[in-house]
Amino acid sequence: FIQLSQSATPPPLYKQMQENSFSKKTIKSVRTSSFTDAEAQSMNLSQPGRKLQVAEIMEKLGEFGRLHVRLLIFCILMSFATYASQYALAFVMKDPDFLCIRENGDTYDCNQERACANPQGYRLRPDTQSLITDYKLYCDRRWMKVTGQSVLFIVSSALSTLLMFVLERFGRRTVFLVVAFGIFITNTVLLVSRNYWLIIACFTVLWALSYLNNTNFYVYSTEAFNGKWRSIANSTFFFFGNVIRVVYVLLNLAITDYKGNYWLMFGLGCIFLPLVLFIIETPYHFHRVGNVKALKENLEYFNVIN
Repeated sequence: FIQLSQSATPPPLYKQMQENSFSKKTIKSVRTSSFTDAEAQSMNLSQPGRKLQVAEIMEKLGEFGRLHVRLLIFCILMSFATYASQYALAFVMKDPDFLCIRENGDTYDCNQERACANPQGYRLRPDTQSLITDYKLYCDRRWMKVTGQSVLFIVSSALSTLLMFVLERFGRRTVFLVVAFGIFITNTVLLVSRNYWLIIACFTVLWALSYLNNTNFYVYSTEAFNGKWRSIANSTFFFFGNVIRVVYVLLNLAITDYKGNYWLMFGLGCIFLPLVLFIIETPYHFHRVGNVKALKENLEYFNVIN
């Protein structure tokens, strides 16, 4: 079975899986007797009654083969769109720079508290434009910004946890699909939204989906990568998360209107989110639900590509 793509004569395990229907109980342990003596010896499975685990099959199919590299690249590129929503908020909700007015009409730099309490009034620097300036969320209306951000941080964390709990039973690929579809829809709504609280709701959903994507990748790598390669895959994924942050900051040097971030998020989503269609399910999901046919096909695919 392990050498399926390289052998014209399928090994006994493949024949057995092809000819017989296995129950959910049977799939949890495939005994050594299903292999030839040579195969059992090469896999260190020659002990009588030795149970074969999915992890052992995955190890023989390649711990970090071509398919693993491909999946890691797809996940990293997809994260360009998911991380964007987190990094964009700092530029979208940037506080303006204030200029306090003196009695003679001159101005000087000051913070928000001093500007709001200045009897002569204040001005905003003309080069500062954000959601805060558009909706005048400073001084007496600053509570709207504080409340909106507090709701965003608390609800997004709770929502991502809830979504992971609900979607986990449907497989890792399903979670990636929900993240991609949700981000695309939310980015589209954000482009046309003119209501402050709706914008906060959109960013709350985007943050929740970004958290969900990171958590799901960690679980996905645990199931798809073996041994030391699992740690390397995780480190590589989160390393590029920091690279994306630097790239996003550099891109914002050229963005003069904060609404340009909406279009940047939407564009990154259109480019990278479709890659989710090339991410495949892990064998462990089919093992958990007892789908023998899908498990066999999934392991064959890992074998052929690697």
